[in-house]
Amino acid sequence: MTSSLVGSEMCIRDSATAEQDGIANFPTQGTKTSIAAKSSIYYNFGTGANNTFYEADTVIEFSIQCVYADIPVQVSLVTADKTEVISSQVVESNEVTPISFTIPEDGDYLICITNESASRTQEYSHMIAR
Repeated sequence: MTSSLVGSEMCIRDSATAEQDGIANFPTQGTKTSIAAKSSIYYNFGTGANNTFYEADTVIEFSIQCVYADIPVQVSLVTADKTEVISSQVVESNEVTPISFTIPEDGDYLICITNESASRTQEYSHMIAR
């Protein structure tokens, strides 16, 4: 299935992922996702009504593996309103890369994955460790 948001904010080719108000549910382990050049995908997998709530000091851990080593992606913890980046890490490898974020205070957060390439699509898969 192919789906996209207006304005090319998000492009997902992934049958296991559902969109919800511009936010995708975190895919099942090992699912491959495509992300268009200069676009972002926002994921939720917390708790609460919108699956975005986390308690302070919660550690979110997962791994990401990109297909193309020469196309960097930025993985960020952002506020659920998408206005503030709490922490981020750039992945510039096709090796399995562990990601870890610590929630600073009770609140709603998302994981954002951004393709840094100006012209090429990246593909990646992830494994949730929480």
